[in-house]
Amino acid sequence: MELADVVTFGDYAQFVKTLSSTLGSSYPGTLEEYLRSLLQVVEQHASDTPTYRLLAQVLRDAFTAPALPFALDWLAVTDPPEFLFQFDSERIPPGDPFAALQAMLHDQIADLHRLQEAGKLDFPYRYYGIASSAGHTWYNFDPRTFLECAVASGDSSSSITDCSREDLIVTLWLGQIYE
Repeated sequence: MELADVVTFGDYAQFVKTLSSTLGSSYPGTLEEYLRSLLQVVEQHASDTPTYRLLAQVLRDAFTAPALPFALDWLAVTDPPEFLFQFDSERIPPGDPFAALQAMLHDQIADLHRLQEAGKLDFPYRYYGIASSAGHTWYNFDPRTFLECAVASGDSSSSITDCSREDLIVTLWLGQIYE
């Protein structure tokens, strides 16, 4: 599937699955590096209107973008955006969706950084799940499995076209927690 073909959520899910098995499988860096690259690409598109094509593009472009250097102040972010913990029917979107997306990436990057410093990313059974010092569980530790799991439960026949930055936040969250 080509990027130009991504219009619906179903297209997006299919594109990300393909991305996982192609670029995700051959990516030489760590998941933390990929997410730091993704943060850079996301920030370049801060004023763009979210579409599923844009979300697919930023996930793709992160494989070739330079990774931002790790910033120590990201370690202060220890929780993903609150709306992730609300029931779907009662979910209140964040007041500033772009800031929430940045906070999500800062949280995940810092969490992976802490896991690496603690030597937990070398644990041979980590794919059964490991908890970070911030108390968050991780099941995926490379871009391939992260992206594969991020859309594993997505309906590739979905014709939904309404898109928001919250959709990318949920994608990132599922990439972390989906087994």
